[in-house]
Amino acid sequence: MRVDERVGMAGGLLAVSEIGYQRDTIDPWTLSARVKTWRLGLHQVVQYPLVGVGYGNDTFRKMHTVEIEAEKGKGTVEQVLPGLHNTFAMVLMGSGVPAIILFIWIFVRIVSTLMRQWRRSTAAETQGLLVAVAVVTVGFATQNLFDYMFAGSLAHLFWILVAAGLCSVRRHIATEAAAGDLSLNE
Repeated sequence: MRVDERVGMAGGLLAVSEIGYQRDTIDPWTLSARVKTWRLGLHQVVQYPLVGVGYGNDTFRKMHTVEIEAEKGKGTVEQVLPGLHNTFAMVLMGSGVPAIILFIWIFVRIVSTLMRQWRRSTAAETQGLLVAVAVVTVGFATQNLFDYMFAGSLAHLFWILVAAGLCSVRRHIATEAAAGDLSLNE
């Protein structure tokens, strides 16, 4: 991609972000409010590192009702958000360090399995599916750094796509196992 194309694309994305629905996305108050909210969640992790304070989307709100209510009258820059807006922080606060390690491991394992099979695959269609599912997995994990998207139809579609990618891998694993050429430690 040439430099002028990159500049044009960046300019176009910036222009689109300034109009309509996405205007708040690049506003500095969102980062300020999220960091303030994440700090409150981190204090809970320090107090309960192994088991967390209890899992659920409303756990943060229940734990910090006083702070949230006290700052409702303040400007948006100073407010504490009513939720962590970060799935990883929510798992860490709600279920503790062992849970976040397992949660991250699931994503790493999905991507590493898909990419290992991508290198082994010879069919272009299968390679395309494997790369697409790996990219979507990284994108979904990134999206969950800034919101809670692990519920509802988007999450269902994500897991269906991951299952499709891993099922295409399963055929290769079964074929390799039958041929005696399967190593799980790669």
